Formats: sequence, structure tokens, C-alpha cells
Amino acid sequence: MRWQRIWQHLKPIGAWRHFDRTAMERLEAVIAQAEHGHQGELRIVVEARLPLRDLWRDLPVRERAVQWFSDLRMWDTEHNTGVLVYLLLAERRVELVADRGIAHAVPQAQWQAICAQLIGDLAAGHQVQGLGIALEALGLLLAQHYPQTPGADDTNELPNQPILR
Repeated sequence: MRWQRIWQHLKPIGAWRHFDRTAMERLEAVIAQAEHGHQGELRIVVEARLPLRDLWRDLPVRERAVQWFSDLRMWDTEHNTGVLVYLLLAERRVELVADRGIAHAVPQAQWQAICAQLIGDLAAGHQVQGLGIALEALGLLLAQHYPQTPGADDTNELPNQPILR
């Protein structure tokens, strides 16, 4: 199993070509739009493959996503409502990491539905469109559970730029 996983990370990643400059600008705009009307923050990390040290120690994908969540200081938002969408292209895996403020407010079935939709879109070759749909759905969830308080500033606590590695 371990060698099979290593092989997945060594072979060329064809899906990477979908994430050009235009796609990144589009996703950044979708994040900005999806963040209006609530107190949450959204980020995207798309990683082609795990770093060699993490691959060698057989780091689970979920743990890598949590590392990114921490490194991006998503836990440091005012209302603890950050949500990270993490894609690991080599393994075709998607992880959603939600901060404690929003994680407990949203039923697990809703998180799973967003992941399932995104996985289907990715499998169909609709990477950017699928991420856009997922971000919009996450924005609606955040607006439902943590709406913007009347008169409060709609501040952007974290950058909207997707991260590609």
C-alpha cells in the first residue's frame, strides 16, 4: 500500500493544467463573493502531491489539510468560522476543515454533501467549476449559521487567493 501511494505522488499530474492564472483569478473572485453576508472565511489549497517528508511518513490526507488550516491561521478568525477546502490531486482527495465555531453548527451530512458534489465534479473534469459550486454552497452554509450582524463591517480577515503547490 505504501509503495502504491508513493507511486501516485511520483507520476505526472494531468489535472494541474486546469489551474492556470485565469482559473485562479476566477476562484479568488468566487471566494470574495461567497464570503459576503456572513462572518466566515473561506480558503482553498490545491496541492499536486505531498511533500516527500510527509509522503515518507505516510501522513494521512486529513492531517495534511489540518496542517494547512493551522499554517494559514484559519483558526484565528474572530468567530472561529474559517473553512478550508483542500485538494490533493495525486490521490484525488478532498478534505473540508472547518473551525470549531462552524463545525458543530453544521450537520455532518451537509459537509459530506458538499464534498460528494465536489468529488463528482472533479471526476468529471470540472475542477474550477466544481470548486466554485462548493465555495458557493459553503458561503450559503456560513450565511445560514453565522449571518452578518446588522450594521457590522463585512471585513475580510484572510486573503482570498487560492494556494497552489
